[in-house]
Amino acid sequence: VVLVDLNMPIMDGIELMQTAKQRGFSAKFIVLTSHCEFDYAKQALQLGVHHYLLKPIDEREIRGSLLDLRDMILQERSVKLELEGLKRQVQEHIPVLRERLLNEWLQGNFTEPPSSDSERLRYLGIELRGPFYRVVLVDLDENETRFPEEERQLRRLAVRDIAQEYLRNAYSFAGCHDPEDRLAIIIGCPDGSYAKLDSLLEAVRSTIRTAVGSTVTIGVGLGYMGSGGIEISYKEAVYALKH
Repeated sequence: VVLVDLNMPIMDGIELMQTAKQRGFSAKFIVLTSHCEFDYAKQALQLGVHHYLLKPIDEREIRGSLLDLRDMILQERSVKLELEGLKRQVQEHIPVLRERLLNEWLQGNFTEPPSSDSERLRYLGIELRGPFYRVVLVDLDENETRFPEEERQLRRLAVRDIAQEYLRNAYSFAGCHDPEDRLAIIIGCPDGSYAKLDSLLEAVRSTIRTAVGSTVTIGVGLGYMGSGGIEISYKEAVYALKH
């Protein structure tokens, strides 16, 4: 909180407040002035001054002004903390929202097609360059059940990271875990050419075995044009895994 007189030597009150604002100084200003400086006072109010006191200054007035500003600052801090808390909550929920939306696509529910350039998809970090789509399912083999649940979760995360690292430079894709906890990767392609995919997936399988010590089976659906093909390709990948 800064108490500033409009009539000061070297730098007057108006210039002080303007300079402070330009430098991003977030002070609350209380202006002290006399009746004859009304034009200056009007400028001060335009600069967002919170209190404006006439000379001679009454102690009760200045005490009341300071208490008002204290309450204002506490309220602003409370609102800021609440907003920061809400932002953190939203950030924490983004992975859940992304998983839910991708699972809806796997089931053929398209409230928002992957080809749309919507703000929601950008917010969720989903960028699939179609119009061709293909689904890959990566499933940890049954022998993984010997590990405790926490260890299995860590292995699932490692599998996801390895698969995404191999695919990153070749295709646009979005990954999630389906209801059976298998890694499902929707791969977008502008021209329907998936020539590199088989060799990349074989490298994924081999690296998981070497780096993680786990074996996986990978089921691959065919590529289809249009978002409706995601559900078909997903069912084909499931069928491939079962056989």
